[in-house]
Amino acid sequence: TTPPLIAFDNVDDAFVNALPLQVGDDVSVGSHTYLLLASLAGLDLQLGSAGIGFNIDEGHTGDMTFNYSALISADALADYVLVLQKFDEETGQWTAVTGPGQADLLSLSLFGGTTVTVDGLEAGQYRAFMAFDGLLGVGLLGTLSGTADLYDQSQIGGYEVIAAEGNVITDAGIDGDVDVITDTTVVSMVNGVAVVDGGTTIDGLYGTLVINPDGSYTYTPFAGDAGLGQVDPFVYTLLDPVTGQTASATLYLHIDSDDVDMTWNPADPSQPATVDIVATDDLNVAEINPQALLVGDDIPSGSHTYLLLTSLAGLDLQVGSAGINFNIDDGHTGDMTFNYSALISGDALADYVLCIQKFDEATGQWTAISGPGQADLLSLSLFGGTTITVDGLEAGQYRAFMAFDGLFGIGLVGTLSATMDLYDLSQVGGYEVVAASGNVITDVGIDGSTDTATIFTTVSSVNGEAVVAGGTTIEGTYGTLVIHPNGSYTYTPYSDVTGLGQVDQFTYTLSDPIGGPNAATATLYFHLDSSVVDMTWNPADPSEPATFTFVATDDVDTSSLVMVNEVDEDYFNASASLLGILATTQTYTSGTFTLGSNMDAYGLITVNSLATAGTVNLNLNLQMNVGGVWTTVANDSYSGIISLLGTLASLDLSTLDLAAGTYRIQTTLQQPLFGGLAALVGINTDVNVTYLDQYVVSNTIEAEGNIFGNDATGSTFTQLQVTDANGNVIDVSYGTIIQGLHGNLVISANGDYSYTPSSTTGGGSESFTYTVTHLNGDTITATLNINVGYTIQGSTGNDIITDSAGDDLIYAGAGNDTINTANGGSDTLIFDLLNAANGTGGNGHDTWFNFHVGDTAIDSEADKIDISDLLVGYAGDGSAASLSAYVSVDFDGTDTIISIDRDGGAGVHSSTELLTLKNVDTSLEELLQNNQLLF
Repeated sequence: TTPPLIAFDNVDDAFVNALPLQVGDDVSVGSHTYLLLASLAGLDLQLGSAGIGFNIDEGHTGDMTFNYSALISADALADYVLVLQKFDEETGQWTAVTGPGQADLLSLSLFGGTTVTVDGLEAGQYRAFMAFDGLLGVGLLGTLSGTADLYDQSQIGGYEVIAAEGNVITDAGIDGDVDVITDTTVVSMVNGVAVVDGGTTIDGLYGTLVINPDGSYTYTPFAGDAGLGQVDPFVYTLLDPVTGQTASATLYLHIDSDDVDMTWNPADPSQPATVDIVATDDLNVAEINPQALLVGDDIPSGSHTYLLLTSLAGLDLQVGSAGINFNIDDGHTGDMTFNYSALISGDALADYVLCIQKFDEATGQWTAISGPGQADLLSLSLFGGTTITVDGLEAGQYRAFMAFDGLFGIGLVGTLSATMDLYDLSQVGGYEVVAASGNVITDVGIDGSTDTATIFTTVSSVNGEAVVAGGTTIEGTYGTLVIHPNGSYTYTPYSDVTGLGQVDQFTYTLSDPIGGPNAATATLYFHLDSSVVDMTWNPADPSEPATFTFVATDDVDTSSLVMVNEVDEDYFNASASLLGILATTQTYTSGTFTLGSNMDAYGLITVNSLATAGTVNLNLNLQMNVGGVWTTVANDSYSGIISLLGTLASLDLSTLDLAAGTYRIQTTLQQPLFGGLAALVGINTDVNVTYLDQYVVSNTIEAEGNIFGNDATGSTFTQLQVTDANGNVIDVSYGTIIQGLHGNLVISANGDYSYTPSSTTGGGSESFTYTVTHLNGDTITATLNINVGYTIQGSTGNDIITDSAGDDLIYAGAGNDTINTANGGSDTLIFDLLNAANGTGGNGHDTWFNFHVGDTAIDSEADKIDISDLLVGYAGDGSAASLSAYVSVDFDGTDTIISIDRDGGAGVHSSTELLTLKNVDTSLEELLQNNQLLF
């Protein structure tokens, strides 16, 4: 009995593999002609030898062909070696392309001629050169040339198919069983098509099957990606022509690929393969960079004609040489063009040097404009001619001059000239954009992973618009995206301010022949950043626009008028002479002058001999009218022989502490009968006064700074406006003058300011409100607050001092001064050390009316007392207990009296009254707690 025929299902794999797109055919990578080949023996492979250098870009491979043009006999080929190396970026070393070592040494004998081919070079930096490896000689001269066939690995240029071959009868089936047949069994039919001797060709869904009656077959998939991951089923029928028995089964052809990790269902061979296609959100950064406004084009910056060039050798760069001097204003930059008019041959350019320097205000030295050193020495050879350009010079003082650096001669006579393109950093002249490029499939996404895709995966659409070969252009909100099916893209922002700090986003769809036409979607975000505008992005949300760094904070500054006592150096002057006669007394009486209680007198009264005249008796008297009687309050005398011209008697008024009243000078000259000839003397009176209650401005202390010092404006391109005292809003440029209540503010667009108080101001608080406008139109406002007060320098007399409405510094001086601070403000009375031996340091006992007690941290009227210059050896913790040996504060029922013992009881000094605070009841503890006593 003949057993029944049994056919078992079979499965086989065919492959479709992608081939990269060739993007360069026989591209020349260079050539080098050798006059002498380096010997391979002892050659330092890191130094190498002259040859060809070339690069292969990222994402590409190269098939290289090298040719050495020398006519080398076959038996000498082994003497010639092509040295091929790749540069290792991590180690900084040249290495072999394949395997370890420093180089691949490719003998021409291995290639049977002078042409060497090396395929599949990956991205990187390469070099190749010839070397001689013979025992004798130096090798035949020749030219090494190289060409490259370049392939883009991200694009498919074609397909390689690998057929499936087998036998449906004899091959083990899916379950491991082999078809049960008779000796006469044949395959009679496939998919209803008769199988004949010589083979029958049957077109499947994704390829072509050629099958023979004996069961042998070849299945060739179509070249393309349509069948990838698919199953091409063929139902075959077995026939025993002797018995007529038949049996059927299915041959499943899986279309696989070496390029794709696809998954087949082992339980169901009819199911297509699956792949994981995952798209992840991507983020890239483009830039919109505002450019400074060109405000001066080719501005002449000077010229100098040389009759003799200074030699660079031994040149003192601080002294320099004659040339061009120029300045660049604050808030500006300059692009300089220098030209030297001499006709210099190309091989002599290296002998000529332009020296350019910037003056350092802090050190008073000339320095290089870039890096350390005293100057930038720019050889004309670096610029290939007599014109040199230097861009981006910042504000400052510069000079430039020519020098000669040749071995012989003094250089050609010529004229150095310069022009400048000047840019204002506070104004926008345009926008420079920096495009963003990448690949949505291969780049690392926001979550740190790349898209999961196959080599056959493509970007099929963006924002619903189909992506085609050659690239598709898609207009975004703030720029233009050009994207290709392989995922590569370039995004270019629009050249305006609207996109600054914004986010442009595009939704892209991945398609895959295995994963399907809409396998995955994700979003590509573009942050429109800037290298010149500060902003902050939210790392947790790439779709959120940037927050601009834009904050204004109020500023506080101080200016003052330095006030000194008004003086009259011509208050009373008188000159007279007395002629002495033998045996007589001559008298001179001056006119009168009156001193008020607010005056402190100084000056000299002198009696000088005008001729030698023997013996005299001389009296110089300063007299005061007391109740109608002239009373001498100071005198000097001289009695004796006058033998020389000069001063005989004098009074220094500054030492007399004269009270208020009316005064005169009386001088008597008595000539004895015996003792000489007649005498002649001159009396000179110079009375000057210091007004103890009247003050004039001797100097001005300006407030200077930069209002942006504690602000964050985000860029130099913000616009600044300031409101003046009349409420007018003033646009600020450079050196803009703003009128205030107590003085004038000079301010520039970069925030620099200086405030000068008016000489007639009574002091007070000055506030300027300023507004900063960002490039995007946002505004911020803050205030510059300036305290305008007095710095009062008292005299040595008993000054009567009245404060201003501002915060004042009062240096009272040596007298018993009276201070009245009724005008307000937080005033400080400062006791300087005027006399180290004195118990109060040379200060008097001062009286302060309207001293305001309060916490200086919160009370803008709280006054202060500074004795820090007087205490000797104090090292305490600032508590009342530690200071009690040095400072005592006592209340007498009406006033507070502050006394000091300068050395804290050490014995040199003792407690001495220093200051009385009228109508004030306070204590040492309270003054310290309020920070009103500075020690």
